[in-house]
Amino acid sequence: MGMGEPGGYSRGVAARARPAELTGDGVSAMSRWVPPPRSLARCRWTPHLVPGAVLSALLLLGVLACEPVATPAAWREAAPHPGLGPADVVAAQLEALQHNDERDAGIAVAFRFASPGNRRSTGPLERFVWMIRDGPYELLLGFDGAHAQPVVMDGTAAARQRVTVVRDGRSRVYHFVLSQQRDGECRGCWMTDAVLVEDEPAAESI
Repeated sequence: MGMGEPGGYSRGVAARARPAELTGDGVSAMSRWVPPPRSLARCRWTPHLVPGAVLSALLLLGVLACEPVATPAAWREAAPHPGLGPADVVAAQLEALQHNDERDAGIAVAFRFASPGNRRSTGPLERFVWMIRDGPYELLLGFDGAHAQPVVMDGTAAARQRVTVVRDGRSRVYHFVLSQQRDGECRGCWMTDAVLVEDEPAAESI
């Protein structure tokens, strides 16, 4: 795992609006998981069929109302797949945790990417939720910005990625440890074996 100082951070609203910035130094895997807008505007009119003067009048009268159409966030659907590389998996987990809601849907997505061995040591989901919310991992929830260094491969079936997360003026470094599954229902998928916290006593991990 590279231990150099991170080059920069994506902060505030910009980080939330463009999750693709969460990966850096040429890693653009997060772009696969950029959620669509929370709503789309579907207007019940066809602009080129309405003369300009009439259109203006109708707009003033509020006749041409737009009704919002809810669209699901893409991160909710993220799941292990052989087509996803290590950086994709880390990016998917980061985005889910950044957008975690009152039902802990984001934490559930992160747990979905946990390897079988990781699940045995951190599960069930209820325990995993408690571990994320209470302790050194809480900065991952709703973070303001993050910087991911390039993935470091260890052979062909193991990888690490160093991620610096910033929230409310605080920062913390996490090391995602991943492996490619050799058997089971997730054969060929990259999954997270542990998330190590840098500079924490006793090398806490999940």
